[in-house]
Order: sequence, then structure tokens, then C-alpha cells
Amino acid sequence: MERRPQDPQPTADMGRHLEQLAEISVSGRRLPVEDLEGLRQLAAAAAGRGTALRFLLAEYLASAGRVWADLPDVPQAQEAQELKAVASTLIRAIGDATVALTEGYETAHRA
Repeated sequence: MERRPQDPQPTADMGRHLEQLAEISVSGRRLPVEDLEGLRQLAAAAAGRGTALRFLLAEYLASAGRVWADLPDVPQAQEAQELKAVASTLIRAIGDATVALTEGYETAHRA
């Protein structure tokens, strides 16, 4: 039976990751390897608790969506090209994070 967290608690790793999203929206860098590894560990722990992967990913994507409105460069973007650069960086980071979460979850299930 799949479990859905009734009241998901933010974790230190997820909170740090969401802060990283804001930072990379400015710098254009990729997510640090340590951040991706933290997300893998977070997903492995969720798998161990019996949380369904789709609920983990839905919570992550909802959190990332809420970050968008608070990103530092979004309100200052004067031109479409600037906004496109911020969005592109954020989408790449969310994709990398989603892969890391999935990898961590799948690894825990194979163990």
C-alpha cells in the first residue's frame, strides 16, 4: 500500500536545495554535486518510510513552483531574454534534482 504523507515536514536537505534554486537563478550555475547527493539520500529515506515516489516528486515540484515567485531575478528581468535565462537555469536544475530524487528512490528499492 502506498503512503502519502499527511503533513510533509520540510527537511534540512530540501530547504537547502530550495535556497540553492534561488542562488543558481542568479549565477546560472548547475546544482552542486553535494546538493544532488542530499536529494538522493532524502529520496532513499522516503522510500524506506514507504512514501510513494509520485508523492515525493509532487511535493518537490510544488515546492520548486512556490520558489519561482520569490526568485531574486524574476521581478528585475527587464527583457524577455533575461527572464528566459532565469527560467532555463531553473528548469535545468529542477530536472537534475528530479533525476537525483528518482535515482535515490530506485536505489533504495533495489537494496
